Amino acid sequence: MHGPSTSSDPDSEEVRNPAQFSTSIVATLHCPTTSSNVRRVERARVGWLARWLAHWMAEWLVVGQYVNVHGKVISHVNITRVRVEDGGRYSCTATNTAAAVVHSAPLHVYGRPHVRPMGPVSAVAGETFRVQCPVAGFPITSITWAKGGRVLPINRRQRVSEAGELTISQVSRAADQGEYTCTATNKQGHASSQSLPLRVVEPPQVSQFTLPESLRAGSRVAVQCVVVQGDPPVTLAWLHNGAPAPSTPGVTVTPLGQYVLALVIERLRQEHSGNYTCRASSPAATSAHSATLRVHVPPSIKPFDFGSLVSGMRTTVTCDVQMGDPPMTLMWLRDGHPLVPTTDLQLSQHDSFSSSLILTHVRPPHAGNYTCVARNEAREVSYTAQLLVRGNVLTNKKTLAPARTAQHRTAQHITPAPS
Repeated sequence: MHGPSTSSDPDSEEVRNPAQFSTSIVATLHCPTTSSNVRRVERARVGWLARWLAHWMAEWLVVGQYVNVHGKVISHVNITRVRVEDGGRYSCTATNTAAAVVHSAPLHVYGRPHVRPMGPVSAVAGETFRVQCPVAGFPITSITWAKGGRVLPINRRQRVSEAGELTISQVSRAADQGEYTCTATNKQGHASSQSLPLRVVEPPQVSQFTLPESLRAGSRVAVQCVVVQGDPPVTLAWLHNGAPAPSTPGVTVTPLGQYVLALVIERLRQEHSGNYTCRASSPAATSAHSATLRVHVPPSIKPFDFGSLVSGMRTTVTCDVQMGDPPMTLMWLRDGHPLVPTTDLQLSQHDSFSSSLILTHVRPPHAGNYTCVARNEAREVSYTAQLLVRGNVLTNKKTLAPARTAQHRTAQHITPAPS
């Protein structure tokens, strides 16, 4: 067996293909594996697979492995008393932390055809179903599949290979559920058959849901995940950015019956933004639907004042937006009107979240209410400080602007952003 070409992947030498034995003798299958990374060889695992191995493994069959002096992991299957039933296809799988490689080869045991029992299996509606007929005995001239007494294929969705693999594409419960029979025959006319009950299960389907494109911090949101189709049992779960949603503070999920799971966030915060996924799982399959939630955080302005000033002094006040989503717009007002820069009154925009008002020479005409307005998609907020002039001495007294109240006093100064 030759694995992937990367040096870290395990490689496995080819098992003799095919191996042919007579009954009652001792048979040994070897699967040597190598790797260029010794550490990975030490952790390599080699497993043998036969679909029926677990059903008949007994004292005459031993599976083992060891590491030889050359660093190869040698796995082996010893059959001390070969029987016709021991024939079939064996697979050796070598795995380490980097990858896994598989090699398969048939073991032919001379004898009459023997089809091993096959338990009930399930197929998922709408998908492709494959099953290999577990045939032993050698030589075999034909392997056929039938359903309801009719030899397959009977339509374009069905294929049967010479090796006895049945493939059904676009599985349908109405057309494909039922009992299938595999028959192996040799040239002397000896035959062996076994039946395979096939159950077609409907995978769960989650109805599509949406989340509001724009929600503000502090608001509430609720959404339901509904399974509109699929065979029980169904397990529902909400995920937030790939992790269980209830692990996010403030998020609760509540089952509303077997097929409905509600998600509620009582008070939105910025950390609630992200991708929300409802996942429905059943033994048949898993389906999911996702939607994105974006929580807009309104601006929060750091309080400012002019301090105590004397006529002729210089002063600078800065409007800093401590919180809020971009894009952010800042502007200054004086007595409710846009502030127009002059020779001794200047505005400086440092970045999207900070703006300064600079008075290079304070004079009595500068007295008034100065308001910083910050606006984003969530809302508009403002903060106002009043500059008073008394003679040649100017003092500062913080008051409420007549047109816009201070940010920290009431909510009346907060106006929603236009949609």
